[in-house]
Amino acid sequence: MAQLPPMKCNSFKPFTGTGSLKGFAEIEVTTAFGPLLFRDVKLVQQEGQNAFIAPPQKEYQNREGKKVYTALVEFPKEWRDHMCIIVTAKRDGIDL
Repeated sequence: MAQLPPMKCNSFKPFTGTGSLKGFAEIEVTTAFGPLLFRDVKLVQQEGQNAFIAPPQKEYQNREGKKVYTALVEFPKEWRDHMCIIVTAKRDGIDL
């Protein structure tokens, strides 16, 4: 398994509505070319289940006029797992 690039959660904005969406994060990933910022990364947690990260999405209407969402970026599983750890820590007031 390849080593993960350095990542940090710059901010977390809680979502106060009902449902499984818990908030939005900005995640910074350090690369050889400079930092990559991913904004509006969702933290989702259904009752009784582990939290997970969902990438930013774009909303559009399909040909039938129905709202459809598509991810703007896809993260490798190892990135998603680590992002979930740093985002939930930030949500809980811990900076990793």
